[in-house]
This record gives sequence, structure tokens and C-alpha cells, in this order.
Amino acid sequence: MKNMNNKIVKDMFVKAIIVLAILSAVILLIGPTITGNFLGIFPEKNSGQGTAWATEDVSYEQLPGYIERSQFMESFPSEGKALLIVGEEKFTIKKGSVIRGDIQYPDMIIRFPEKYLDTLGKRGLCNTVREAEDKGDLAIQLQASELELAWKYKGMFKYKNCLGF
Repeated sequence: MKNMNNKIVKDMFVKAIIVLAILSAVILLIGPTITGNFLGIFPEKNSGQGTAWATEDVSYEQLPGYIERSQFMESFPSEGKALLIVGEEKFTIKKGSVIRGDIQYPDMIIRFPEKYLDTLGKRGLCNTVREAEDKGDLAIQLQASELELAWKYKGMFKYKNCLGF
């Protein structure tokens, strides 16, 4: 009788382990898809690119802070400088900062239509940039050779699909 009880307990324990393993696999495989992270729709950290449960409005005033919180800014080169033109507004992007205004001799000029500002906070930076690029609305004008900029911005290549280059 005691052996039979031990066998039943062992069988239940093995079944519980199997169920836990299956549940863990389902959570690992399907969970990120539900939140959007599996598809890269939203960032893994709160970087101002949207979350699965909340959105934020992005206006011209909020755009500098929104970009500064994005993950790619961590890899922006210390000597890098870009001019972002959204509608009629100009923003200077440097390591760790985005300020409203023009800059002389940027490495690149990025023209981003203002109609995508509403989409930024809802869909995230990467998805919005990709959408603008797919529709032919994003323009990037290089002010130096591709080789020179490739070397200078090499730390940002991991974001190339996100940033449209």
C-alpha cells in the first residue's frame, strides 16, 4: 500500500513538472507576442517609444525628450551631430541631447514629416520610422562620405533597421 502511494505521488510530481515546463514554454514563446516585444514593436525598457498598455502624445515640444529617452541615443557617437527636420521645425541631435534649433555642418540631415508625430507615441519610434521609410516619406541626406559616417556611427548599426539606414 505504501509503495502504491509513493508511486501515485511520484506520478503526480512528474505530471506537475511537465505541466510547469509546458506553461513556462508557452509564456516564453507567446507572452512577448502579446505585449508586442517579440515583434520589436515596443522597447524592452521605458524609452519613450510606447508600451503595451499606455501611449503618449508626442508634440514638437515633447519630441526632444522623446528622442533622448530612445534606446538608440545610448549608441549615438560623441562626435556625431544630425539635423532633424520635422515639418518646419529643426532639431539638433548630439550625444545625449536633442535641442530645438539648427546646427552648422551636420553629419546628416533627416527629414521626417510632421504627420507621423501622432504615430510616434502610439506605435513607437522604430515602427513609425519604418512606416515613413516604406511610404517614401523619410529622407536622409548624408553630408559626408558613407565610409566616414559608417565608421563614425558604427555603434548604431544594431539600430539600422529601426532608423531607416
